[in-house]
Amino acid sequence: MNSNSDNLEQNELIPVGKILSSYALKGEFIIKPYHNNAEESVLLKAKLLYIINKRAKQPLEISNINITKSKIYKNGILILSQEFRVPEALKPYMGCEVAIAREHFPKAEEDEFYWIDLINKKVINKQGQLLGVVNRMMDNGVQSILCIHPQPDTKLADEILIPFTASYIVKVEEYITADWEI
Repeated sequence: MNSNSDNLEQNELIPVGKILSSYALKGEFIIKPYHNNAEESVLLKAKLLYIINKRAKQPLEISNINITKSKIYKNGILILSQEFRVPEALKPYMGCEVAIAREHFPKAEEDEFYWIDLINKKVINKQGQLLGVVNRMMDNGVQSILCIHPQPDTKLADEILIPFTASYIVKVEEYITADWEI
């Protein structure tokens, strides 16, 4: 395990979950992904993971680990890494956030998008009216939802929620075009 490896800054890392517990005696551990659907987690395809230990004596400790194997386990992801050969080695990292460098995300399929790439995009409707900017995403169990902070000069609600489905999203380019009336 390398500490502060690759000289990565925290803002280059995308948080994807937290370490929940160790598992078995081979150094396996369970991560609870932030994404509600573990089957869609980028953790399943990741080969390199970063542990962000905010409790370290340094201002911030970032350690990288190589993933040998990962699979879905209950509501989490079971990870096997040679860096943690025994459960005791994982103790200082329990509850720590795990992240993946954005450049290490697998390429998204056509018409699929990572939430991180949608946040801060402007959203317009088919009439060209600016609805606002995506400030967060959420999942209601059926679909992803764009949470849009409306422009201050509009008389829209505090937040606009638009399902991120083909029925409402016309296209995603440098901005998102939605089939949504003001």
